[in-house]
Amino acid sequence: MLVYNQQDMRRANWGGLKPALFRILSVRPVRTLAYALGRWVLPKPLLHRLPVFEDKVDFRLRSGAVVHLLDPKVDYVAKDVFWGKGRLVAPSENRILDVVERLAQDADIFLDIGSYSGMFALVAARANPRLRAVTYEIVPENFELIRKNVAANALEKRVEARLVGLAASPGNLTMPLVTGSLSHPASLSLGSHFDGGVPVPLTTLDSEAYDGRLLMKVDVEGFEWQVFRGGAGTVAKLRPDMICEFLPGAPDCDKVQDFLRPLGYRFFLALGDGFEQRDEIDPHPTARDWLLTVRTDEELASVI
Repeated sequence: MLVYNQQDMRRANWGGLKPALFRILSVRPVRTLAYALGRWVLPKPLLHRLPVFEDKVDFRLRSGAVVHLLDPKVDYVAKDVFWGKGRLVAPSENRILDVVERLAQDADIFLDIGSYSGMFALVAARANPRLRAVTYEIVPENFELIRKNVAANALEKRVEARLVGLAASPGNLTMPLVTGSLSHPASLSLGSHFDGGVPVPLTTLDSEAYDGRLLMKVDVEGFEWQVFRGGAGTVAKLRPDMICEFLPGAPDCDKVQDFLRPLGYRFFLALGDGFEQRDEIDPHPTARDWLLTVRTDEELASVI
């Protein structure tokens, strides 16, 4: 569910039922039994929502390299890697990370905008030892997890974690220091409002003054157009390859496509069996991720 305020956060915790279940499953014999029974009787989507209490999981890139992800008990991406036995459970999501791995090999800079726990930035940095990655995250808990993941992968010199949001204009956003969620929230956005917390600065992509071959991932819960408005000059100049999530009902998709199309961009939706070119950015009921690129068919042949 999308979380915008304290009331949404309480609903996400099922009114206290979810923390109680978490405590019960933290007891190893109970957890072992629940996992064994779950594999027999639960459908995969429900099984994969069971908490994981390992300290660390390893995601395997196609090259054979490994990215370490800490705290799967609070990181839903790391938990997914646990259930996927070293990969993500959904084939379409693995396909997106494989594309990032390939595109990163000839990129200079990777921007992970709405980074959550830093998975995409870590994959990009591991794929190319010359690449510099920067993560932008507005949730303090997630930012701290990114920093720990960067250190666990010994990538402090090449992956910079920033507690900063990218928006249409500079400003500040108040975010809770601790959300109280069992899993770190992935669905807080620039539209969130909390009565108290810490000020998180907002800046624009254009003010960051990036140069070189740029690769971006944008996951900002419906505020994509705000990011593009604040980065119009950078995108027009560098024409980066971009992985962008568009949720069902996301506003302003037409504005994004009308901005990108004159720059030569094409739009590819990541489906379970591959990428499909679309004339318009029309959010799909289940597939969320799109590749936005100016590359030719010949250039894309080795990527997707």
